[in-house]
Amino acid sequence: MWDAHRKHFGKDGDPILVWQAATREMNSSVPQSFINTHMAEDPARAQAEYLAQFRSDVEGFVPPEVVEACVGDFREMSPMTGFDYSGFVDPSGGSDAAMTLAIGHKTTTSEKHIVIDLIREVRPPFDPVAVVDNFAAIGSETITGTSRHNGSFCKAATIWKPSISGIIKSSKITDPPAYAE
Repeated sequence: MWDAHRKHFGKDGDPILVWQAATREMNSSVPQSFINTHMAEDPARAQAEYLAQFRSDVEGFVPPEVVEACVGDFREMSPMTGFDYSGFVDPSGGSDAAMTLAIGHKTTTSEKHIVIDLIREVRPPFDPVAVVDNFAAIGSETITGTSRHNGSFCKAATIWKPSISGIIKSSKITDPPAYAE
């Protein structure tokens, strides 16, 4: 969104329309009291969510120039020959938290940088079996690690078996091999 806004917002004659409007400007049926409640609880989040303002409370954490240098002009990188890829999953049972997948590789330089080639997120509610099938179809044949903090998913971890050979139960994960020194 930030990239589209930066490239196209307010540009006369641009074939891509990007607009920025607060929730109540777009949907006046949303009660102002609802927005006020969220503003009182978490102003930075509510300004981004309901007032269409980009977050400024976290921009000091990593300067925008550093993020842009890391991301480059690509969104996803296709697999390349000569690299071993690892998939990392933060699973969820599908009702409260998102389920995410990242696929990456180590560079062949002496520094051995980690490159994240693909990131996917599915927000709840969702069917975890369908998401696992989808993630497996993306090509993540080597799931090397999962979060230890996903109780409902870990209880049903066997849903990976039809899609991916060999489950590594999260209770046994320490560090995924890509991050091992």
